[in-house]
Amino acid sequence: MQFLRWSKLVCEKLWSEKYWADITDPCSGQPYFGQASSTIYADINANMVLLKYDSEDVGGCRVMAHPEWRFHSYPATLFTSAPFETLSAVLYSVNTTSK
Repeated sequence: MQFLRWSKLVCEKLWSEKYWADITDPCSGQPYFGQASSTIYADINANMVLLKYDSEDVGGCRVMAHPEWRFHSYPATLFTSAPFETLSAVLYSVNTTSK
């Protein structure tokens, strides 16, 4: 399943349960579904620091290298106000019913 379609399904389920949720656009660092602001979230930097992923400079742009899939991955981040148990249930539901 494509990431944007998957993330929209996850966010919609969380929204329906009255939780805030959004993903970041890794190109701009801005919210994908919400309103843009002057604050950005750098997915590549976060993946390097938090997950210890490598990155490479490709034409002046940092590109994340996933440990298994290398450059065949999409480094977006999902944020939510939902508790872990709710998020886990939503992820399970989307991953098992939306293939």
